Amino acid sequence: MKEFFPIIAITLVGLAIRCYTADWGSLSGDEANCVAIAVTGSWADMVQHIREDGNAPLYYALIRLFSQIFGSGDFPLRLINVLLSTSLVPVVYALLRKDRVLALQSALMVALCPTLVRWGNIVRMYSLLPVLSVVGTVCAVRLMQEPANKRLRIAHPFLAASLMYIHHWGFFVLFGQAGLALVGLIRRWWSVRSLVPWGIGMALAVVAYLPWVPSMYFILTHDESPWAKTPPPTYLFIETPLQMLIGDMSASNPWDEASMIYATIWVLFMVFYAGCAVARRSTDSSSSGEQAALVVDGTGWSRFKPSSARVTLTVACIRYVVLSGMLAAFLSSSFKPAWRDRYLMSFAPLVLLVLCLMLRRYVPSRNRLIIYCFPALLWLPVWTPEWLALAFGSESSTHEIVAKIKAEIHPSQDLVVVSYEAAAPAFSRMLPEDVKLISLPDLERVSIVKWAGINERLRDDSRMLELFERMKEVLDSGGVIWLVDAARTTPVTGQPGHFPVGGFDFRELMVVRMGQVRNWLQTHAEQQDVFLWGPGRDLSLFLSSYVAKPVQERDEPGSRPGSAQDSSPRE
Repeated sequence: MKEFFPIIAITLVGLAIRCYTADWGSLSGDEANCVAIAVTGSWADMVQHIREDGNAPLYYALIRLFSQIFGSGDFPLRLINVLLSTSLVPVVYALLRKDRVLALQSALMVALCPTLVRWGNIVRMYSLLPVLSVVGTVCAVRLMQEPANKRLRIAHPFLAASLMYIHHWGFFVLFGQAGLALVGLIRRWWSVRSLVPWGIGMALAVVAYLPWVPSMYFILTHDESPWAKTPPPTYLFIETPLQMLIGDMSASNPWDEASMIYATIWVLFMVFYAGCAVARRSTDSSSSGEQAALVVDGTGWSRFKPSSARVTLTVACIRYVVLSGMLAAFLSSSFKPAWRDRYLMSFAPLVLLVLCLMLRRYVPSRNRLIIYCFPALLWLPVWTPEWLALAFGSESSTHEIVAKIKAEIHPSQDLVVVSYEAAAPAFSRMLPEDVKLISLPDLERVSIVKWAGINERLRDDSRMLELFERMKEVLDSGGVIWLVDAARTTPVTGQPGHFPVGGFDFRELMVVRMGQVRNWLQTHAEQQDVFLWGPGRDLSLFLSSYVAKPVQERDEPGSRPGSAQDSSPRE
């Protein structure tokens, strides 16, 4: 039991950080959309919704099964994702346990990394993606090294298929594994024959993925990722290291800029450090009869015990998986935009493992505690501010805005307008069914966003004109428009039909449309004394309410039309 005390302690630290920084208040728009897809309708309905959402299906199926047992409330869903995210810590240790120092160093790094903490906490597939990425990659690398291992032969196709089914960036992890296989062939680390079991496993995984190919074709041929982007080459070494290893920062102050430089230096160290570039098997035999291993990793330790040597050799090879996989993601995004900060979760834990290996020779002490903590100590200065930001900021402010609306809205006359549809599922989930709610551009109560074609729908001026007409009807009947948007400022733009939108990309156009809605209301209605800003890590939302001109006093909630106290029309 004493042997497992350090990893138990590290796991509890990782769990505590995730529990303390998780948003236990409510689900964000993306989270609510994900849950609605998983639990709404039949299994066939779920598959159709996933196609229109543009994601892989495995996580949704797991959430559906979980909800059937434990319910789909906010707390159990948040808790299961926090636990899944924390499971990465003991999983990393178990995979590398033959090299105890490297195992504990790596476990502590993945326990503390803010990127893995934040995105692992949300009710999305990012809690499972890094777990499958690490397990699948270690399995694949070891199978290349030990092609006769029957357990690896069985596990590899299952893990490869799971990577494809959990997230589309799982493909890039598999491309990274293929890149390693090619590098190993060129450098003669293994032969073509020794790669046959790995190749068979990949083929079996592809066969297992065939049922989803029609849905994948639909996703690729429809514009379901309008927010994704094509990164310029400089992005790989400027913003990518920051987002992968620290978090999403705007680099608007000197500390953020210093953090960006710090992360970039470490990634460049991983890319160009020759000490981790070569790993090969020796033909020497150990005293136990096992094959020893020589690993040229710049540590000054050329010979290891056979058991720890295999671990070291595996992690040294993972460097090529990261480099090949990230290059594949970058090249793919040049043809089909598929780049987003949270997708980097696929490679973040792999990078942390490699960095721990490369720091072996630089540990300044023989003290066991310092050795275990040394890599994490180097990152504490830039990780600590991120933990604090996560701890004191909610992922979503929806619950605060919903509480305000529920306290004052008159359902029979008022209308809630969400002009940023990505936030609509959260409001649809939390607001009572009798509250009239519509969002732009679909002009209906949206609990599941149909991302397929949303770019074209948002560019349709006729939808804007229809929204204005519906808001006018509410105002003319004495109702109140409760506007929820995400625009900090209102851009001065022409109204639909008189303002060209063809030159804007999707994200810019969302801001333009939100501005047009607010401009119309400020022109045709009177803003009440209500303006609530709900800051959130996912999205900062704003609530304001409008009544028809001239401004009239609203009745108290208890005496409003339709209530038990007063059934007279609103004055």
